[in-house]
Amino acid sequence: MTAVTTLAECWLKALLTLVALALSANVIVGPSVRWRPVFVSGLLVAIVICEYYYLFFAIVKVPTDWASRRGASIERWDCLQSTKGGKRADSSGSSFDINPCFCPFGAFCKNLTSGEWVDPSVCPKDGTALCWDINHTPVNLYIKSTRDCTAAQGPSCSLAAPCTPCGLDTLEGYIKASGGDANSNNATDGVSRCRSCGAGNSGACNFVIGEGPYCWKEPGSREVEPCSVCCTEPEALYLNGTCY
Repeated sequence: MTAVTTLAECWLKALLTLVALALSANVIVGPSVRWRPVFVSGLLVAIVICEYYYLFFAIVKVPTDWASRRGASIERWDCLQSTKGGKRADSSGSSFDINPCFCPFGAFCKNLTSGEWVDPSVCPKDGTALCWDINHTPVNLYIKSTRDCTAAQGPSCSLAAPCTPCGLDTLEGYIKASGGDANSNNATDGVSRCRSCGAGNSGACNFVIGEGPYCWKEPGSREVEPCSVCCTEPEALYLNGTCY
């Protein structure tokens, strides 16, 4: 239902309510009641209330490209906490959420329990270690929870706010289209991995017509299609020396 039809429905309900009240007053009190001025005044008040109602939502609604045009990031709490399209919920820390790029070869790993530096190949992945890459940049243990959430999107991959496909081969194209920036705030914002596929996480999207999840059809396109898979292969993806 569009905003126009919703507004028309609101006006119709207000009109029918006022007509019913006017007729009731005419029957109960009698024809001497000056119901016409009251009816017109009530109708105008109802119209003004409806208009202010939709004006409020027009003010608070953020255009889908607002963040990208300003280089800003607007993250909604319900989006961060969601698992829409296969993304990681902000509070989740399961084995499917482990970052495949955590402590790769050449990185530096510090065991917080013993306080010792250990080989990255045996770096603990249970939260008891910290890791830095060769450029001394911290590497997160878990994948991003901001996937498709930094442009004020909601908690679902809808037709109005589709998600980035999860497939590793497809994901490569979106990363390249965003200039190789896994945090790019473009139309296919939040180009990062979904939760890893594996036993216990088949990546079934459970698509429902009209509800989703919907994904972008291809990089740079404004066309959408049903999401086909809602998990990413667990292998690390390297592009120009950067791990995704």
